[in-house]
Amino acid sequence: MYASRRQALSGLLSSVALAGLGTTLVQDPAQASYAINPDRIIKANPSILVHEKDFAYLRQNQDKLATFLNRCARELSYQPSPVADLAPAPHYDANGVNTSPKSGAIFSRDVRVAYRLAIRYRITRETEYALKALQIIDAWASTLTAVSTRQGEADLNFNSAHMILAAYWAQVCGQWDNATFKDFLRNLVLPHSTSDRDNNHGFWGVLTEACVAGYLGDKVLLQQAKDRWETLLIKGVDDKGEMPLERDRSATSNWHGGPDKGKKGIAYTHYALLPASHAAKIFVDLGLPAWATPGGKKLEQAYGVAARWTNNPASFPYYESNNGQLDGVRDAAYFALLSRVYPDPAGKKALADGSLGSNGLQTLELFPSF
Repeated sequence: MYASRRQALSGLLSSVALAGLGTTLVQDPAQASYAINPDRIIKANPSILVHEKDFAYLRQNQDKLATFLNRCARELSYQPSPVADLAPAPHYDANGVNTSPKSGAIFSRDVRVAYRLAIRYRITRETEYALKALQIIDAWASTLTAVSTRQGEADLNFNSAHMILAAYWAQVCGQWDNATFKDFLRNLVLPHSTSDRDNNHGFWGVLTEACVAGYLGDKVLLQQAKDRWETLLIKGVDDKGEMPLERDRSATSNWHGGPDKGKKGIAYTHYALLPASHAAKIFVDLGLPAWATPGGKKLEQAYGVAARWTNNPASFPYYESNNGQLDGVRDAAYFALLSRVYPDPAGKKALADGSLGSNGLQTLELFPSF
């Protein structure tokens, strides 16, 4: 259904293979200045999620990011393990989390390494980190041709934003032909978007589409993703600011029932608001209002409720029925982004108390309070 979408302008860079890395390099000598002056490319592209001035701020405060930057240094020798078919088993079975081997975990691990390396490149301007990130992305874009299970489709959506943002941030090194990657986005990622679903999967699909639209310059897709984002929030957040489809989640394949109903309710509320918040930032960066729209007001309301549950899990409706044993209560690193937009005191307290998890998009590093 997405194959006929209006395509972005074709890539400007001719290429040759980068020996030993499998990444595609700029060959045309007339474009050599791009390879040594990424500022020219940065200025020619709109911001997605993080502005260059924000990267500059992080560059000036590298001492406060030592743990993150050192992790990236260790990952510079990382080797990806792409598969042709993303076909993991279901994440849950009747007894809980399915622990069987699953290729979805491989995809997640690989693209998140690429994401971190791309961030380090934009902070430090060390080109080797950009090239390594692009090598990982190329490996998957040129290998993955099928997504044959529902869990594979979910994992693709849970992690594609990392891959796309990494490509966007790293490609400004000026040494990459992204034609294969753009085809991969159009022909594999978009057809498997989960934006049509009503729970957290829908929000991850919207985030995926927003990233693809920003990367390809597809304004039609961007507006469609934004419209779906509005619908998901308006329908998914009730008058109390709760998200019933997430609030009631159990820890088994009996998704909204069983003796542990609600055990993962806070965790899944966070897991829906995480992509919803990052998609909103991308919409705003690309010229579409989001924070104060009807959907944005629902986002603000849900954020406030999630923050209060995070600070006081005993106030959660299923706290007592689960004997106080709730999963993922503090999986709320995305508060670092929302707290910059919505002045909710509970969100600020949660951030001040620290120990917030689910930081795969490195929100705590990208939107710091220092």
